[in-house]
Amino acid sequence: MSDNPDFEIVVKEIKQNKSKQSYKKLDFKFIESYISIQPDAEKIMREYEAIKISAKSLGRSVYPDTKRWFLEKFSSEDKPFDMDEATREIETAAAQAGAAA
Repeated sequence: MSDNPDFEIVVKEIKQNKSKQSYKKLDFKFIESYISIQPDAEKIMREYEAIKISAKSLGRSVYPDTKRWFLEKFSSEDKPFDMDEATREIETAAAQAGAAA
């Protein structure tokens, strides 16, 4: 303090981009659950596995490539992927499967 008497500590606030879409709970388990409730789940699951294998073979991180593919597959320009809606769809399918068993 004696060496730098004018020194001040300033807390800087990080600006958040409010328009950016966040996919906080989008992990491999969620992706696999969502794919499993689709009408053509087997075909989509093969694509998903191919994307993961491709990323690994190229020495790239698997998650970013998989996430990009998933969002492109289940989004459109008109309607971006909605995590809340997808979560409800997964829960509804699980409840229906539980009721059927």
